[in-house]
Amino acid sequence: MRAFLGLSRSSRGAPSGSSGPSSGSQDRAPLAAWISIDPRTGELSPYPEAAVRRLEQAYHSRRDRQVKLSGLGLGAVYETLIVDFGGPGELPIQRRVGGGKRDVRRFELAPGDPPQIRVHVVRDRGWRIADVVVPGVTQERIVSLDSTSGPALAPPPLPPPPPEFLS
Repeated sequence: MRAFLGLSRSSRGAPSGSSGPSSGSQDRAPLAAWISIDPRTGELSPYPEAAVRRLEQAYHSRRDRQVKLSGLGLGAVYETLIVDFGGPGELPIQRRVGGGKRDVRRFELAPGDPPQIRVHVVRDRGWRIADVVVPGVTQERIVSLDSTSGPALAPPPLPPPPPEFLS
């Protein structure tokens, strides 16, 4: 069995901005991956499974704008990271306590898609993730999410409890 780095089943069946999930099972839900880019080198890095789970939970709950990646047992670097989803008209970024920031994006893969993501990048005062492809300006990079020693797929976030359980 193959494992996939930093993937989580999305509880929504469609990308952001669409009408939402279909009536299919969660096994058919898309997989979500989160990627950051090093602004100095242009290296793309998928987040590990534990970080993806936390990001997905916050993304779907829409309660928190900023998500701390500390306390996940991922090492000292992750203890200093915060992902800011941004507000209206803002794109997500990763901030490091003590300084430093980088672009972050969420990608969905449909069930059966190869475990890779095509990301377009541009060098503009450092490397950035490009949301629009501009021939001759942006570069396409392929990030493999396949790993024989990485974590297994993460399940989707749990749905919120019914209102009668919240009182």
